[in-house]
Amino acid sequence: ISTATLYRHFPDKRAVLDALVRTLQEERARAVVGYYERFATEADWRTPLAEGLRLMYRMRIERPGGRSTRRA
Repeated sequence: ISTATLYRHFPDKRAVLDALVRTLQEERARAVVGYYERFATEADWRTPLAEGLRLMYRMRIERPGGRSTRRA
């Protein structure tokens, strides 16, 4: 898309970044909720925690915009 089109929807660069970060955080939260629900049912909490953290890391690295938001 063109820059002009982008700025029809967002007032400035900060608003674009905020929207991207918010979207990525919501996706990660939805993806890992199942791991954290396992805390109540599994004897060893370390396994679901480690798996959830690995998933969040992979999403940050593999998802378009994930690395950029980390640097910003």
